[in-house]
Amino acid sequence: MLYVSGNVGIGTTNTGNYKLYVNGTAYLDGVVTSGGNITPTTDNAFDIGSSTMRWRDLWLSRNAYVNGNMGIGTTAPTVKLDVAGNLNLSSGNGYYISGNPVLNGTTLGAGIANSSLTTVGTIGTGTWHG
Repeated sequence: MLYVSGNVGIGTTNTGNYKLYVNGTAYLDGVVTSGGNITPTTDNAFDIGSSTMRWRDLWLSRNAYVNGNMGIGTTAPTVKLDVAGNLNLSSGNGYYISGNPVLNGTTLGAGIANSSLTTVGTIGTGTWHG
């Protein structure tokens, strides 16, 4: 074990204010834990993963902010949230537009009136009962 009371530079003698400064590519075999923020040095300049080396799971315990379009099941989203495939709400049953309820598991909200879906009813054996 090596103990250094100052800063350590690998591939550089200029460590700035960093405890560990690596100039070049680093390979870490094991778990990397951070007790603080992981922040890029330049805004909008780095990706996490690549098209061939992707992260398997992403676990978030708070809010996520995406500046742009997000795709689930698609690599070319065209709107803020673009889902290719089925969507399941495992809890809750509401759909909102601008904070106003327009559809839920049992009723149609007032905001749906401008669409072609305007009546609540049931479909039984292929016949609409509205």
